[in-house]
Amino acid sequence: MKTYKGTKGEWLLDYYGNKGGVIDIVVDVNEDEIGQIAQVYSLQETSYNTEQNEEHKANAVLIAHAPNMLEVLQNIMKCYNEKGRLL
Repeated sequence: MKTYKGTKGEWLLDYYGNKGGVIDIVVDVNEDEIGQIAQVYSLQETSYNTEQNEEHKANAVLIAHAPNMLEVLQNIMKCYNEKGRLL
């Protein structure tokens, strides 16, 4: 199985009210430092609305959970490869 090469640690969402349609996806490096992984933008920040806000929050949550989803998929494949079945 391939080794995960992405940023290690728990990926978190960081909302900035003053940034409008921007959500940062960050990881705690240590007590004093946060590393930025990605940013999710609203498609139309100039005419930003609640519906777009909810959509881009959902997109950011999906991205932030990507490492966990990858781990689950790798465990499923490991089980399948070892047992020849999923259950």
